[in-house]
Amino acid sequence: MAKTDPNRYVLNQQNTRGNFTPLRIVLLALLIMVIVGVLSLLLIGAAVGNIRIRSLASIHMVTANEGWLVGHNTSLSQPMFKSIVQHYKDGKWQDEPHPEAGLVEDIDMLSASEGWIISDGDTILHYRNGQWSSVPAPVGELYSLDMLSSDEGWAVGNHGAIIHYQDGKWQSVSSPVSTTLQSIHMTSLTDGWAVGGFDGYSAATSLILHYQDGEWLQATNPTTRTLNSVYMVSSSEGWAVGGRGFAPLGSVILHYTDGRWQEQASPANIPLQSVYMVSPNEGWAVGGGFYDPNRNDGKPTSERYSVILHYQNGHWGLADNPTDEELNTVFFTSANDGWAVGGTILHYQNGSWSEWKQ
Repeated sequence: MAKTDPNRYVLNQQNTRGNFTPLRIVLLALLIMVIVGVLSLLLIGAAVGNIRIRSLASIHMVTANEGWLVGHNTSLSQPMFKSIVQHYKDGKWQDEPHPEAGLVEDIDMLSASEGWIISDGDTILHYRNGQWSSVPAPVGELYSLDMLSSDEGWAVGNHGAIIHYQDGKWQSVSSPVSTTLQSIHMTSLTDGWAVGGFDGYSAATSLILHYQDGEWLQATNPTTRTLNSVYMVSSSEGWAVGGRGFAPLGSVILHYTDGRWQEQASPANIPLQSVYMVSPNEGWAVGGGFYDPNRNDGKPTSERYSVILHYQNGHWGLADNPTDEELNTVFFTSANDGWAVGGTILHYQNGSWSEWKQ
């Protein structure tokens, strides 16, 4: 009969215990923690990457019951701009089919049956017969649009670009500047204004152009702060607003009367993006951005700031604002009905602003 080695079981027990030493248990636990952490980061990254960031750039109402707004969507996982075009009818904002236009900047509706959209790309959208179609643009990076009729209109943009719609096509015209033009408003076929400038960390520029006698020329400008929007009540009166988004932060308001632009007191220290006058005696301005007015190093932050100003009784004052989202455009159909868009949609009715809920 074979002899049994008395140390055999002792050795096997020692080897078995060796597989679960405290060091190996700690290492195994650390490995599990690392795997769980990586999986968590992947899941969080996927969720964050799928968050859609919406920015609405412009709105134009043809009546209190019908209008359009434009903007763009993007996400952290797919940072390509996807254009937004929505139609307001029957009390609802609904997506409108349209050719992709990227970073959409402005919309101008001539009526419920015709309108135009511009973007920072080389495409202009035209609305006729109930649908949007693409029209080639002579230049890209357009920021503001003003149509006088179905046969004539203007648009301005980056590097001082000015284009004119006439005889059924868009064409570039001579510009006296190479700095960005942010906004245009024509009072007639022969008279109009454009404003703009550049707002940077270290410096800011500002400019005003006047269209007369078939030519765009620079006008005397009382401010060095960038101007983002111009609205003319008539050929002899108008307003322009803007501001600085870097330290020192602030807004600027200009009034055109008696043949010259003059700076007016502003109650806000936040850059203004848009102005709309209901009448010579009443108007609105909105603005905001990703800035912290308390910082002085000139760097943007992730915090949002928003402002609404109301002009009445001869001066601008702060209005109640239900959002801290930036506001890019304001539009009124009457003294009692208006809209503002940006990071959200606001509706003005019954004397107060409220966030649009659908």
